[in-house]
Formats: sequence, structure tokens, C-alpha cells
Amino acid sequence: MKLGLYRYDLPFIKPIPNIGENANIRSGLIIRRYDGWGEICPLPRHSLETIEEAQAEALTYLQALNRGEKYEPRLPSVQFGVDCMNEHLSYDITLKYESKGV
Repeated sequence: MKLGLYRYDLPFIKPIPNIGENANIRSGLIIRRYDGWGEICPLPRHSLETIEEAQAEALTYLQALNRGEKYEPRLPSVQFGVDCMNEHLSYDITLKYESKGV
């Protein structure tokens, strides 16, 4: 089974004042199952969980999945990322149309 969890840290061009002091970096996780991808990105001072808590629960989820067990995430950001991953959201913006002939 192709599973993955990738952490990223992206610097802000300008700090966002309402997410805490010295908030110059946006941290998040990308979760993967086969071709499905999801983002887990709790926002400091707005989310119930920290990025570390979200990462621990995402790893628990993936380990259970790898063992063939069912695990329902409790943390909102992890639930969102898993839901997106399981929906196999596609970013294919290719225009598909039939030519009517002119």
C-alpha cells in the first residue's frame, strides 16, 4: 500500500499578526494514500491542535491503515486531510470536450 506523510514549513512573505508572535512560517502536512492527497494544516491560535499533535494522529491513522485496521481521526485538521485524501481529489484541470465540427 502506497502511504505517505510529508511535513512542510513555508515562510510567509509578511507575518500574519493574528496567529501569534513571530509567526513567520506556515507548517503543515501532506497525507497520501495511493493517488489521493490531503492537507493537514492547523492554524496556531485558531485550531484546537498543534502541528505536532496532528502529525502524531496522522501517523497513527496511517499505521492502522497499513495493518488493515480502521481508525477514525479525532482532530479536526486530521479529519479534513483524511477526508480530502479519501475523496481522491483531483487537480486535473484539463479541458475535456467533444468537437462539434465547424
